[in-house]
Amino acid sequence: MKLHALHRMLAVPQPHDHARVFLVGAFIVVFIGFLYRERTAVSPILDLSLFKIRMFTLSSLALLLVGVSQVMIGFVLPFYLQDVLHFTPSFIGLLFVSAPIFTVTLSPFVGWAVDKMGPRWPATVGILFLASAGFFGSFLRADSHWPSAVGVLGLWGLATALFFTSNHTAMINSVPPQHRGVATGAIYVVFGLGTTFGVSLGTMLLTAAFRYYSGNPAATPSPANPVVFVQAMNFSFLVGGSMALIAMSISALRGKGAPSSA
Repeated sequence: MKLHALHRMLAVPQPHDHARVFLVGAFIVVFIGFLYRERTAVSPILDLSLFKIRMFTLSSLALLLVGVSQVMIGFVLPFYLQDVLHFTPSFIGLLFVSAPIFTVTLSPFVGWAVDKMGPRWPATVGILFLASAGFFGSFLRADSHWPSAVGVLGLWGLATALFFTSNHTAMINSVPPQHRGVATGAIYVVFGLGTTFGVSLGTMLLTAAFRYYSGNPAATPSPANPVVFVQAMNFSFLVGGSMALIAMSISALRGKGAPSSA
C-alpha cells in the first residue's frame, strides 16, 4: 500500500515536468554526440582510452557518486536550520564553518598519507565519513539542537579532507604524464555532473517523500509543515548515505595505486 501511494504521488504531473524531460533528453543526446566525436576524432579532447585504466575509471565513478551524495545530504540543511530550527543566518554561517575547519586542518596530513600509502584507503575512509553524515542526518528531528547539525557538518568536513585530496591524486597520477591536464579537467567535469545530478535527484526524492508523508499528492516541500519537512529531509539523507556506501565500495575496488614519481 505504501509503495502504491508513493507511486501515485510521483505520477502526478507538474507544470515543469515536460521541460525537465526535454532538458534531460537534450543533455543525453548532446553527451552521446560528444562521446561519438571523441571516439572518432583524430585528436580528441578527451582520450576515451583513459577509461581503460582501472584507477582512473573507478576514481571517476566514485567522484560522481560522492558529488551526488554530498548534495543530497547538504542542499536542504540550511533550510532546516533557518526555517525549522529558526536560527539566524549569522549563527547558521557560524555553524557551517565547522566543515571547512576539518577540511583545511586535515588536508595537508591526508596528502602526506597518500604519498606514503596511496589514495585508496584514505579516500575510502573519507567516503565512510560522508555515509555517516547521511545516516546521522536521517535522525535529525524538528526539535533537534544545533550540535546535531554540527555533527553532520563535521563528518562532511572530514569526508571532504580525506576523499578529495586522495581521489584527485589518484585520477591525476593514474594517467600518463601527457594526459594529466585532461585528467584534471575530468575531475571538475565529473564533480560538476555529480552536483547537477544530486540537485535533481535530491529535489525529486524530497518532493516525493514530502507528498508521501503529508498524504497530499500535489504538495510542494515547505518548512511550514516542519514535521513532514524533516521526515522528507531524513529520507533524502538516508538515500544520500546509501549512495555514499556504493561509492565507498567502488573506491575500495580501485586498486592500491600508489602515486607514481613520474
